[in-house]
Amino acid sequence: MLTKTLIAVFLVVVTGCSAVTPPEPSPAPPRADFQVRPVLRKAARLGCVVTLTPQPPDRRIAGCDESGRVVVWLGPAFVTEADVASASAATSADGVPVVEVRLDSRGAAALREASRRQVNLRSPMNEASIVTSGRVRASFPFREPVSGGALEMHGFDSLQEAEDFAAALVGATPTAPG
Repeated sequence: MLTKTLIAVFLVVVTGCSAVTPPEPSPAPPRADFQVRPVLRKAARLGCVVTLTPQPPDRRIAGCDESGRVVVWLGPAFVTEADVASASAATSADGVPVVEVRLDSRGAAALREASRRQVNLRSPMNEASIVTSGRVRASFPFREPVSGGALEMHGFDSLQEAEDFAAALVGATPTAPG
């Protein structure tokens, strides 16, 4: 009887050790910080310091424009990375790398409403800024209400940089340089 018990215990221990446990799923890559915010005002400043920490979307923030010479005060974000349905890198007709961002229905409605409110305001109140990683990536004026739910981002140094940003924006793993 003792022999049968030891054999059973041995088999349980050996079987338990050799059982293959499925690997833990790897966590989803973090999404890029992306916000579209209304411009409240601008002021020229030499030596503007860029904020490099992502800021909560519900707060007003101040940062530097893409040139680093203008301080931009921005209102709370009306679109964030949570509103992005898709993003893809492309080359514009001018040969410049861009990221085309398509918003989901909530983001498209927020962009439409913000552009409708801001289109008839004086500059810079008729502008919005795209903020990524705490940095003002681009500012643009609303010349007419936006109805399509899409944005095109410029200012990338290479198509690879644009592809990596587009991948991070939708939570995919960026590609390795090739």
